[in-house]
Amino acid sequence: MRRLAIRNPWATAPIYFKRRTASTMEDARRLFKSGCPDGTVVLTDFQTLGRGRVAERSWIAESGENLLFTLVLRTESGSAGIGGVPQRLPLVAGLALALSVEHLYGLSVQLKWPNDLLVGERKLAGILCEALVEGNSLGLLVGIGLNCNQLTFPRELESKATSLARALGSPVSLPNLLEEVLSQLKTCIEDEDWRAKVVDRLYGLSRANAVRQAQSAGHGRPMMVLLSPANRGVASRQGSEQRGVILGVNPDGSLLVQPEEGPLVSVYGGEIRFVADPEF
Repeated sequence: MRRLAIRNPWATAPIYFKRRTASTMEDARRLFKSGCPDGTVVLTDFQTLGRGRVAERSWIAESGENLLFTLVLRTESGSAGIGGVPQRLPLVAGLALALSVEHLYGLSVQLKWPNDLLVGERKLAGILCEALVEGNSLGLLVGIGLNCNQLTFPRELESKATSLARALGSPVSLPNLLEEVLSQLKTCIEDEDWRAKVVDRLYGLSRANAVRQAQSAGHGRPMMVLLSPANRGVASRQGSEQRGVILGVNPDGSLLVQPEEGPLVSVYGGEIRFVADPEF
């Protein structure tokens, strides 16, 4: 790894670059265990084992065309706690990406709970966060894959993914974008108003056809939430069904759903999939 002369808002932390690596998450994990400073970054042109939040999915990106990096956060500076609730970090990181893209390029973006960035309903970026414990030290890894200058995608992703170059019609500067993203990450982690900004960009808040498979707060069993075009839906839990709508996100980052009957439901983990048929 070599150290880059790119501005990092975590002033004492290095930004390392590897032209090719198995995974920046694995590189960052080793750096954390070796005692690297809070805010250390590992950047690469290409990952051979890049992966998404779901274990069986991989992150596919052309070499040198996209922003692929992992940020190391440590509790020593207080940043890793994210207000004591590290579970909200994927949304906070997504907000930082959204603000960066909006500020630099003027694009309209949305956050798909819990960890995707969308432009025109196509995926622009994904976020993977992991907690680490080494002795008495607690840390978090923030892995980010942002499609920047890639113009073509595998057939199975062609209708689902996009890039900044596709949206803008011209390539972008990766070093400039990295500096902006890191600056926004530092700001958003410390921003007490992060939740309102997330909800302003929350995909599916006012539309429907969402299928959600996750864990419901206090129950620990799988739950399905299906939102209809009328902003109603079905939440199936423990053999029962409830109708409800997505209202926003909770302070801990969970998805807030209002059933037609009964108390609010907080949903953790899993995925939202939007489908054309409300009876899916």
